Amino acid sequence: MPRWRGQYRSPERRRRLREVIEEVEVVEDNRSLKWIREPLRPVVDVPLETLEDHPGFNDVNPREEYRAIDATATLLMSRIYILLFQFIGGRFEISTDAFQGHRVLERSNMTSADLSIQEYWFRGLMRWDALQFMFIAQYGYIFEHSLAFLPAFPWATGALGASAADYYRALVGPVHKTTMTLLMGLIINTFTFLQAGHVLYFITLRISKSQKAAIISTILFAFNPASIFFTSFYSESLYTLVTFGAIFLLLEMKVSDDFPFFLRLSGAVMIMMLGCVIRGNGILNVGYLGWFLTREIFWTMEEAPKQRRVVPSNIFPRRRSRYAREDEGEVSRPLKCTFLLKRGRTVAFARLFFGCFILTMAVVFAVSLWVAYGNHQSDNFCNSRAFMRVPQQFREYAQQNRLTVIGETRRMPWCAWLEKNKNTVQATYGFPVWYPVVQRKYWRVGHFAYWSVKKIPCFLMAAPAMLLTLIAIRGTFRDLARRNLTNIWMCLLHQDHLLPYAIHSAVILYFGIFYINAEVFTRMIFSSSPFLYVYYSQWLAQQTSPAVPEGRVSYFLDHTMLYPPYLVSSIFNDRYGRLFYLYFFAYFVFGTVMHAMFLPFT
Repeated sequence: MPRWRGQYRSPERRRRLREVIEEVEVVEDNRSLKWIREPLRPVVDVPLETLEDHPGFNDVNPREEYRAIDATATLLMSRIYILLFQFIGGRFEISTDAFQGHRVLERSNMTSADLSIQEYWFRGLMRWDALQFMFIAQYGYIFEHSLAFLPAFPWATGALGASAADYYRALVGPVHKTTMTLLMGLIINTFTFLQAGHVLYFITLRISKSQKAAIISTILFAFNPASIFFTSFYSESLYTLVTFGAIFLLLEMKVSDDFPFFLRLSGAVMIMMLGCVIRGNGILNVGYLGWFLTREIFWTMEEAPKQRRVVPSNIFPRRRSRYAREDEGEVSRPLKCTFLLKRGRTVAFARLFFGCFILTMAVVFAVSLWVAYGNHQSDNFCNSRAFMRVPQQFREYAQQNRLTVIGETRRMPWCAWLEKNKNTVQATYGFPVWYPVVQRKYWRVGHFAYWSVKKIPCFLMAAPAMLLTLIAIRGTFRDLARRNLTNIWMCLLHQDHLLPYAIHSAVILYFGIFYINAEVFTRMIFSSSPFLYVYYSQWLAQQTSPAVPEGRVSYFLDHTMLYPPYLVSSIFNDRYGRLFYLYFFAYFVFGTVMHAMFLPFT
């Protein structure tokens, strides 16, 4: 031990100094370390040189642990509000020519309990595309327009709903399969929504290194403008969990020490391939695989040499030269990054070949799922004998509503094309030809196909989400320029920015404006990427001052409610904060009611 002079010569002072070194509390105070004169709790050993990378560096109380029960309460409370608003909106149904499906075909076979559940309590959950998914879950693909909806969600809920109905009949009494399928879909969507919220918390924590921003992102996800689609009989919740789960595995988390990147990559590939049969835009997630795999190829993480713990300079600023000496005890070693080309030509080519092989196999696997599913549906729909297996009530319903039924090959031109080119590689191993045809025929999907005067209200409905996405993309690139991350190799090295998520969202924004139905952009962008949640949670974390109690993390953890006051009070007087809050509030409340009323909030 070094000898101390003056007032620090006593053993008590030296013991206290060692405790300060080992239990230093970090806050942001002009980018310096400040000693908090409060009782401290043990924490995980963190190198002093890398304290700025600690998840709680920007928080008032970085030692506050993540409590899943608080996030679960917030997420569940948002679902309770959604069920309440859909119940109110379901009382006022607007007449529409949308597909009705089982609501017309099965009403006479239901008991009073079935009608109470479907037509009274959860009527607002069965609107628009939810009726399409419900019909597929019960009867499979019978109508041509059903091919636009991928099978993972309806098949899973249909199988579970049928099994639950059989058990219920054996143990309790009669129940309709539609009722159990609806309840099973509600349970699945609620469970996946809760899990997606927890995964989003850790994604935001890893990117922003701020627990406060991570909590705010969970709140934004719980009350996002497209919340009704995460509870209705839609595939949004399942797809969001799949996407967020894959991104979580790809990010460099603490578990990477126990789970190498190869295992995490394999898990992410399996999960993302599942997303390809849940939603059509799931194929875009392959870009995340390419980004993180490229980073793993070109950058190697190694532990730096052992370091010694030193006293922070501002604990004793005037006695730095006398007391800034090495103390006993080793600290955890930070990571050292080495570029691939500096490790030798053999290692470089080996890692490059391995990475390209993994990425190629992922793309092939994703395409093979689409090809297998496409060939299966082509064989079913282009078989004229399949028409005779369609129940009579479905044929009558199709004739009344001018729908095309399986087996009516004369009304499906793509069947003739497949028959003419059945021996070609494109027809056998190519992308399903019926998918773009069905999208264009029934939903007017195509470049500028949706641009018409009568669709202006749909674009206005999606305009706030498009504007928020555009602002976030612009802000991401400006942040990269501010941090001098203009080199792609440095962007690959650093994981605390939103560049890959901004690129992914930019592609979705392009399709939302020029290609797909504009009104679906809101639910697509809020269910397909963590980009908006992470970006605006960081912005709100900066807007909410930690100088007031309502701006602290602990205040939120003790006050779980709809839009905690600390999130609202500090930004409501700000012009942009007011607009942001009103947008989320209006779409969460009135958008849910409009959707339940069968108005075009889809």
